Amino acid sequence: MPITRAVTAAALTLLGTACSPVPHWNLDEGVKPFSVPLVVAYLTAGLQSLGARTADDTGRLLIADAQQAYCINAPTYMTPAITTEWNIHVCTAWWQLPPERQHTIMWHELGHVLGAVHSLNLSNLMYSIPRVGVTDFTEADIAQICGSGITRGGVCD
Repeated sequence: MPITRAVTAAALTLLGTACSPVPHWNLDEGVKPFSVPLVVAYLTAGLQSLGARTADDTGRLLIADAQQAYCINAPTYMTPAITTEWNIHVCTAWWQLPPERQHTIMWHELGHVLGAVHSLNLSNLMYSIPRVGVTDFTEADIAQICGSGITRGGVCD
């Protein structure tokens, strides 16, 4: 693996049109994650669960680069990931989690990128601290994503 676990952080930067203040995602046109292979696998699965086309080189990119500053300034050093605007920062603590938690945290952060905010319902993936065992977007999570005005296509049509 070209990028190892020694990488302390990765930021998924959403590339879009420079003149648009809010990225708009069309899941039918495709979204291609580009990051550390493990992160790509989780993001691809999350996008596919929402009906996104992810198999080819067309569509919008999610790109990873090293950005430790956001993780250092997190409320706790144990924060596994942070979303700032349209970026996901995967912090050192994320690499210490078991696979199910890595999956849940990455999908939760993907939900933010696609327009969802925190839910007050413990059963939702978008609850502020996703619970162990919650591994899929719920209907309420999908309603938030699709109702955000940021994402269209896939399950939003």
